[in-house]
Amino acid sequence: MTGGHQTNTRQRVPHVVALILTHILPSSLTGSGAGRRPSLEKAILGWVMSHDSVDAAVPGDVQRILATTLCRAGRVTFLDSTVDLAPGTPWSAVPGGSARVLAPARFQALIRRPVFPLRCTRDPEVTRQLFDDAAFPWLQGGQLALVTPHEGVPIDPEYSFVDAAFDPSRVEEVFGATKDTLLALMRPGPDGDFAHFAVRTEVAALLWDRLSASCEEMSIPLRVVDGPEFSQTRWIVQED
Repeated sequence: MTGGHQTNTRQRVPHVVALILTHILPSSLTGSGAGRRPSLEKAILGWVMSHDSVDAAVPGDVQRILATTLCRAGRVTFLDSTVDLAPGTPWSAVPGGSARVLAPARFQALIRRPVFPLRCTRDPEVTRQLFDDAAFPWLQGGQLALVTPHEGVPIDPEYSFVDAAFDPSRVEEVFGATKDTLLALMRPGPDGDFAHFAVRTEVAALLWDRLSASCEEMSIPLRVVDGPEFSQTRWIVQED
């Protein structure tokens, strides 16, 4: 193999160029607002990459930024298939936080509804696991993160609450069911290439400040744009 051929076939490692945030959402993600309607801010975050990648996973730098942001805002609860506890067990101490398992009702189990193993943590490195759990794949919309206050005990949800949190049309219902204990919800946006946020209005400024600080620490710019500009963003730059 010639040196010239090696140079032409060398693959450049993709890196994150910038994060782009918009507070104007497509109608399919805004929720119906039925029932009690808490005041929420909703947003979608995307990441601009230098090059395309055969690896469809959320980039490591984006994982770190999101995990750090959420943990600075509160406790983070997410689905974790490594949790090995009996369904119905109350929150139990595990490395990096606490865990429990929610089981579906008997009739739901008959139609093969999954159990929900939950891990609650304030550790960003533990939180990063939510992006790489094959049993609850982020890229297929199978994951979520619930942010609750640092103070007190972890959120104590029913199975139906976690199930509803996967449905974009039930966002207001989910927040309304938890009074003030749920601060923010993050789940995959379309195709897993984006992160969809719903945040209580009274803590939204704090969360966006945490996001900005996390980006600055990683030396990755954060841009806030309107809906039309977001929809026209070139997500793969393909720098020379």
